[in-house]
Amino acid sequence: MRITDYAILFVLIFFPVFWFYSMDMKDEAEAVRLEQQYTQAVQTAVQDASSVMNLNEDPLLETSYASSKFTRVDKDLLLDTFMHTISINFGLDEDRSAQLAFMTYMPALLVIDYDGYYIYQSTPYTNLEGRNAEEHLWTEKKMYIYADELGNTVRFTLDDYVYAYEHRTGQWVEGYLDEIRSLTRIPLLQDADTFDQVRRHTIVSEIQDDLAYAIHVHNDKALRNGYAYQFTLPVIPQEEWYNTIDDVGVMAFIQGIPVGAGYYNNYAFSGGRLVKTTPVVGGIDAETGIKYYYPSTCNLAFVPMERFTTSKEAAAAGYFEYGCINNAH
Repeated sequence: MRITDYAILFVLIFFPVFWFYSMDMKDEAEAVRLEQQYTQAVQTAVQDASSVMNLNEDPLLETSYASSKFTRVDKDLLLDTFMHTISINFGLDEDRSAQLAFMTYMPALLVIDYDGYYIYQSTPYTNLEGRNAEEHLWTEKKMYIYADELGNTVRFTLDDYVYAYEHRTGQWVEGYLDEIRSLTRIPLLQDADTFDQVRRHTIVSEIQDDLAYAIHVHNDKALRNGYAYQFTLPVIPQEEWYNTIDDVGVMAFIQGIPVGAGYYNNYAFSGGRLVKTTPVVGGIDAETGIKYYYPSTCNLAFVPMERFTTSKEAAAAGYFEYGCINNAH
């Protein structure tokens, strides 16, 4: 055979292999692109949802508690915000049926509040016609509760404020740990380090157990509807869980969205506490004409010209940093 015959034979044999390989590479690249797009969409939705946690369900409660972590979240507003962002980013806007179908891929939406948590999950119930039905609904608030072998009960929060029932006296006490430690003999409340370890472990364990149950219920619903995908609780490192419960926040679990030959599975978390920052003032030294920026709490003799959110913005506008030690110019 001539060399051209070998070349033609080579092309005939290997062209289909190369073609299928290139198609597979294109599919894989498209799957990666979709996964990145979905991750961005879910993270943005969770961030938007967490931002409305600062809009208190009852404004009268905002000044009634000393803890900076305290809030009374409006979970329905939070859910509407989450779904609005999801709908925009997944192309489901104004399509109620598509939004409901999206719930097939969301076994749980977790809201971590100051003294308890809610889970938006598949829930069986009896409708007004007396028939069995199932849809995503909010659970009642689940409190962070610990009980010891002596019959004492402690209700935790996201900091060291506690509600404690002492079985020996039959009395409830509440307050910050340092304030009530001397008022009770409950062993857990006598050591701050042990208290914090048990508090974190209890909160994380209760949330994990309820999430596992929510996903189990979601699996049952999916199987009844002929969906073969098996939903599971993601393996989240304990340290990440502990960071998650440092403050109020929202966590969404998204699983089973077909992507290429596989499925998209992910979770996203965003904290919801509003961190107040001190505005930065940009002013001019009347004697030298030099532009300085400094915290608005400083009482300086500069002529104020502009206000900024951060020092970086002030520096970008041409101002130099000026400390305000002793508030002296």
